[in-house]
Amino acid sequence: MAADRVTIGDRVLVGGNASIVDFDFHPQTPEGRAEAINAGAAAPIVIADDVFDGYARHEGGHW
Repeated sequence: MAADRVTIGDRVLVGGNASIVDFDFHPQTPEGRAEAINAGAAAPIVIADDVFDGYARHEGGHW
């Protein structure tokens, strides 16, 4: 799922039930959720070549 961008390189293996998500769905604090429940943070994800992605959740970053 991508709010911004997910880029996947060459020869990447993704395990079953893995989630690659570039946003956190909602704010982390109770105050933030009360203000705007759908205003989660987002950051692009880049998964480089030759990576195995097992069962994990990636929240914005570079692997």
